[in-house]
Amino acid sequence: MHTRYSKTNVLLLIGGALVMFVHAFFVSLTAGFSTDPAHDLSSIAQICFLYTALSAVPSFLTMFRWSRIGFRAMWCITIVCSTMLIVAGRFLRFGGDVLLLFVAALICTGIYTGSKQSAADLNSSKA
Repeated sequence: MHTRYSKTNVLLLIGGALVMFVHAFFVSLTAGFSTDPAHDLSSIAQICFLYTALSAVPSFLTMFRWSRIGFRAMWCITIVCSTMLIVAGRFLRFGGDVLLLFVAALICTGIYTGSKQSAADLNSSKA
């Protein structure tokens, strides 16, 4: 489904872009300054989390064209990142990043719901 650009969706896209900018900034700082040099399960999960969390930015960018793909990708990334951090025992350390992913996933869900509703309204007015 294509994204419909209603007033609400435009505001949500702007808010989501700001959330994703802050998220990408925090993740890139964490990747540069806080990675462990040890080679154990915890540090491997931390590196996987950072790469997976950075993949949230391109998946949010798909929201500008395809809202169905973008919102599903954001929820998948949020669930995978949460699971990796819980397994590694690092959830409290990276809770802020996961919270930003959760907020971005909720924003993407709002955009998808608004696009679906405006498409339904458009189809009902044509009938």
